[in-house]
Amino acid sequence: MSLVRRLQAKTAAVITRTESHPAYRLFFDPADPLGQAGTAALLRNILLQSAHFGDHMTEAVFTAIGRFPKNKPQRMKPLVEQVLDEVFHPELAGRDFVRMGGDPKLLEPANVSPAAFVVAAVCRMLSERHSPFSYLGFVALMESTTPILTERLMPVLEKHGLARGSKFVPLHATEDHAHAATLWEEIGKVAETFPEAEPAVEFGFDALALVYPTLIWDEALRLTKAEGFGKE
Repeated sequence: MSLVRRLQAKTAAVITRTESHPAYRLFFDPADPLGQAGTAALLRNILLQSAHFGDHMTEAVFTAIGRFPKNKPQRMKPLVEQVLDEVFHPELAGRDFVRMGGDPKLLEPANVSPAAFVVAAVCRMLSERHSPFSYLGFVALMESTTPILTERLMPVLEKHGLARGSKFVPLHATEDHAHAATLWEEIGKVAETFPEAEPAVEFGFDALALVYPTLIWDEALRLTKAEGFGKE
């Protein structure tokens, strides 16, 4: 089985695992235990975490690409272009957080949660201390799961009249499928060009999958329950 197919199979496993998460079940419970206010709270708390780790992830990616072998710059250029498309997404998540009722002060770096810190740390360590190719693994995890989950969330947001309150979710639900397809193609080219890249890419995927998205959804659910929603 090729590297890309192995990673796609692992993506499916991550999605299956996420489907059993209590936060996911609350979003998609037909009984609608959260209601409009609780759904908005859970989503904005996920967006808060994304805003906190997102900039770190972007910086980590640029660091990793800068460590690529310099004899094949043609492999670097499309990867740089791909991450440039993502640069404003953490800010977009932060804007949505505020637009949906979040306190802007919580976006300050000092208020980062341990969960978002850990996700950021994994990305930075992989990019700075491990093989530079490992970054493709953690980006593949993000890029492959996000469009699936956001696409599923769109009907929930529309049901509660929240779709217009978010720019982040609709953008990722529509555009990220193409981004993921491009990334899979580039991963295949990198693995073909640099044989040593294959195990590193898979390592990067597996490392981030230990903490993402589980820790992020754990933290978002904790915050949402603290606001009085989703309590058992």
